Amino acid sequence: MGNTEPIQNTEEELFKRIGKNVRKYRKQKGFTIRQLSYASGLGTTTIHEIEHGLINTHIGTLFKVSNTLDIGFGQLFEEL
Repeated sequence: MGNTEPIQNTEEELFKRIGKNVRKYRKQKGFTIRQLSYASGLGTTTIHEIEHGLINTHIGTLFKVSNTLDIGFGQLFEEL
C-alpha cells in the first residue's frame, strides 16, 4: 500500500507556496506589483515580500489579495 503519512510542510514552504500563487494569479490578471498594491491598498514592498515568501502575513492581508485578484482564498494555498 501507499504511504499514509500526512505530508508535513514547514512554514517557509507554505509562505513560498502562497507567494508563488499570488504571483501566478497576479500575472494571470495582468497586474504589475504596483497595480496590485494600488488595487488592494497594500504596499508594494508587502506584495513583493509575500510573493517571495519572506513574511508571515496576516490572514486579513491575504483576504485583501485574494479579493483583489478575484480568486477564492483557498486558491492561495494550492499546490503548484
